[in-house]
Amino acid sequence: KLFSMMGDPENWGVLAECHNRNHCTNHSGCTGMIHTDFFAVRPEHVDKDAFKNWNRAPSAERQANVAFSNIIEARREAWIWNKTPDGVCRVRG
Repeated sequence: KLFSMMGDPENWGVLAECHNRNHCTNHSGCTGMIHTDFFAVRPEHVDKDAFKNWNRAPSAERQANVAFSNIIEARREAWIWNKTPDGVCRVRG
């Protein structure tokens, strides 16, 4: 599935939402958390300094929200839907 999603040149990134609550797909600002255990992005669509301040970010997920915001705002993301029956932020399924 990842290869077919990234094989589409319209997709700049393949992301997973941390708690599978559909908060990052509303395109009016990501209020959920983009999962950082898994993501695939086209490097030319991410600022080269996107993770420069990693040691000052409140969490990796919040930093990913900012780093990948241009991909989401451009509506060029695809989503891997994970199964999180226990609400723990992990990609499974």
